[in-house]
Amino acid sequence: MCDNDIQSCQFYLLSSVYYNQIPRPMDSWAMIHRAATCCLSMLTNHDVNFDGWEGDMKSRVYWNCLMNETILVQELHLPSSGLSRLEEQVPIPKFIGFEMNGYASNRFISSSGIDDSYFQYHFLAQVAHRIILTRIRHSLYFYSDSGTFPLPAVNTELHHQLEQWRTNLPTSIQFNHAPYSSHLASSHPTPGTPSIHPSPAASVASPAQLSSPRPRPRPTDQSRPLTPGTAVTDAMLQGRYLIARFHIGRPYIYKALRIPHLLSDEDFVQVRSGLQNAMGWPVTQGIFRKMKSCIPIRFAFCSQ
Repeated sequence: MCDNDIQSCQFYLLSSVYYNQIPRPMDSWAMIHRAATCCLSMLTNHDVNFDGWEGDMKSRVYWNCLMNETILVQELHLPSSGLSRLEEQVPIPKFIGFEMNGYASNRFISSSGIDDSYFQYHFLAQVAHRIILTRIRHSLYFYSDSGTFPLPAVNTELHHQLEQWRTNLPTSIQFNHAPYSSHLASSHPTPGTPSIHPSPAASVASPAQLSSPRPRPRPTDQSRPLTPGTAVTDAMLQGRYLIARFHIGRPYIYKALRIPHLLSDEDFVQVRSGLQNAMGWPVTQGIFRKMKSCIPIRFAFCSQ
């Protein structure tokens, strides 16, 4: 395992996932850092043809490393390997098939009848989601005693980008989003609670915008049976959506704890949205309530 090739990188990635699941985050970070070193060596010391199978595999392991490393580095404030510097240079994977003996491989369909494009779409959706999460961190995570941060216009744009990500997912991985606020209001009305509404001229997202419209429901696909793999990937995708909405609200929750006397009506809207999405945490509902041992990337999900 002293080589810096694809196989070594995959070994360290798998080891990192194992330590993440135990959970032993520092050991997981050590393994993902070693995998990142392999990526840097492969991508910076050699010319890479990303239109071929080998180059596409390097693209896949790069984005896997970057997504897993970013969670640990940002949550635990650990040193970064520098993989993010190559983000603009490494393309999104094309999932090019491996050719053997001059014959191009056909699209793989497993014994359970699941087309591998389902998992490929899921992987690409996670890559796009990680880019949005990084953008949230770099755009919103500022604090000022004057109460001028976060900027409302930036918050509105990030909400818009997240909704665009959700509504433009491929049909096979589309999901509905029932706003937690509507369920909470219908089941636990609170009489006498003052209504908080931003002014029409405000440049932040209103409560109606935060309770975004439902996307197209995903049709029932009889050719794709319900398996632990599909159940977990569906839950992960919806969980990541809630995680992103919570992260957008985190700076406002911090502001509420530090300088509550400077909160505006718009700030209260964002605090409420962040807390509502925190209460809809993926590890407390859905498939994970019945399959606690199947929580994927356990440290990442529980820490975010």
